[in-house]
Amino acid sequence: MDTQVITSPSGKAMKELLIQHKEALNFLHPGDIIEGRVLAKSSKRLFLDLDYFKPGIVYKSEMFEDPDEVRQMKIGDTISGMVVEPENDEGYVELSLREANRERTWQDLNKLKDSGEVVPLKILEANRGGLVVKMRGVMGFVPVSQLSPNNYPRVEDGDKDRILQALKMFIGQAMDLKIIDLDQNDQKLILSERMANSHELDQILSKYTIGDVVHGTITGVVDFGAFVKFDDQMEGLVHISEIDWQIVDDPKKYLKIGDKVDAKIIDIKNGRVSLSLKALKNNPWENIGQKYHKGDVITGEVNKINPFGAFVTVDDVQGLCHVTQFGSQEEMRAKLIPGNSYTFKIVLLEPREYRMALELLDGKAEAEEKKSANAPADALAETEPAAPVKKRSTKSVKSKAEKATPEESAE
Repeated sequence: MDTQVITSPSGKAMKELLIQHKEALNFLHPGDIIEGRVLAKSSKRLFLDLDYFKPGIVYKSEMFEDPDEVRQMKIGDTISGMVVEPENDEGYVELSLREANRERTWQDLNKLKDSGEVVPLKILEANRGGLVVKMRGVMGFVPVSQLSPNNYPRVEDGDKDRILQALKMFIGQAMDLKIIDLDQNDQKLILSERMANSHELDQILSKYTIGDVVHGTITGVVDFGAFVKFDDQMEGLVHISEIDWQIVDDPKKYLKIGDKVDAKIIDIKNGRVSLSLKALKNNPWENIGQKYHKGDVITGEVNKINPFGAFVTVDDVQGLCHVTQFGSQEEMRAKLIPGNSYTFKIVLLEPREYRMALELLDGKAEAEEKKSANAPADALAETEPAAPVKKRSTKSVKSKAEKATPEESAE
């Protein structure tokens, strides 16, 4: 429902309009905001002079949420109310101060969002997802992802209980925040500390471009990567996939807090800096295509098994032996043990795509592969010679002939 704002009818233009149109009361609709002067008040009712409209009434349930606001109100004060009914059973224009105040609050919040103004707010609560604040009487939420790099909880393994404990430390503290999303219908108000500092960060980042190499210090290691602080104020994230060319399961095996590292900037977006360590290391895929080819039999070490297959290290690159070769995960895990080396056949090799597909060779298959690989080329073309034709002796033929002719036998 669109909210109409009706100004006080005390203006000359409005008076002339109401005099010309007797049906002025038809201008009021539920949801309209109208101003009036306080005529009388009690603990249960508040009466307003709406000038050329009928008197307005506000019942206790629709007064301000804060009782002090009603107590401080004086006769003659001008206030705004939202029309609940243009004419109720008692003949009054029924109004709600509570709803008018809420509507005005959301209008103010929208203005703050559009202007990008930064507002200091006190942290009231914390949960596993972030921090809770109140802004203009509306409850707001600051997601963990919207905290500044300095306040982001760097908890190993992403333990939710430990994240909660880290977030609770902010309760009672003031934090500079900026509205990034709001929805009055859903009563949703989302704020960001990180975006509140985006202008300052943008100024610092303006001297950097993608491809630059920065020198920094590891300030946090989490299950999805590591944070690197550089330029005294800036902090970037090295995602787990950008730590090394090999598949990294646990960043703590590669990095620790306090390590000095050089990292390459691979992305700058919304005040966030993405860094890469592996971009400064030799890419093993560049030479793998010269050393190996499809069909080669190689030895590789299984370093990780996933539901879809086993990752195998071959000269510092990762090949995949897919689960479909085994029929089931159980069979795959029974035949392959992480840390052990096995014989594989390369069935696909695409260095530019960083892809190597492998096939496990069991004992018999391995022997056949080696025999086939070592056999001379001309031997492979040979066919089995035909069986020799047996030559019958003359004596046996004659003997049969003698038996066959009675006349000769008689001689």
